[in-house]
Formats: sequence, structure tokens, C-alpha cells
Amino acid sequence: MNVWGYNAILKYKLNNPKNIIETCAYYRGESKSKNGSGYYLNVDNYIYDTQRIRQKAFPSGLTWRDFYESLDKQPSKCHKIKYVQLDSILSKKIFIYDYQK
Repeated sequence: MNVWGYNAILKYKLNNPKNIIETCAYYRGESKSKNGSGYYLNVDNYIYDTQRIRQKAFPSGLTWRDFYESLDKQPSKCHKIKYVQLDSILSKKIFIYDYQK
């Protein structure tokens, strides 16, 4: 579910480093839709589809392709990510801000 204004709220929250949460993401399977494919990730005991939580680029310079290759090669490993959480009345949404190899 996309809510109008998520991008503006996300940019605002990124101005405060306290809003960027560091944790591990764990591979939980592949996701497929008519728009493409991605992965299911377990982040802080919630399951997310990478097709719904991704931004265009990471500040570290790494790409989604790098992230997906890392998931393919080491699915049981802790993949360190930084994310921003946006809470609404109906849902909890995260956006992966960055990840480390």
C-alpha cells in the first residue's frame, strides 16, 4: 500500500540520524509479481518484500544487484542494513537506506 507523501516524510526523517536504524536482514525466500521479482527479508521479526521497501540507490555506492548477489551467495548470513521506519495507522513500512557487505 502506497500512501501519498511517503517520499517527503522519508526525506524529512533522513535529516535526523536517530531515525536511521541499524539491524540485520535475513533471507526468507523469493518473491514474484507481474512487475518483477525480489526477495522476502526478515527485518526485526517482520517479513518484507524487497520490491516494496527499496530506494533507487544506496549512499555507500553499492547497488541492489550487489545486495541480491549477497543474498544469493549467503542466504543464512546476517546482512547488515540501515533502514528508516514510517508508521501509519494501518501499516508499518520501512525503506532500506543502506547496507554493508
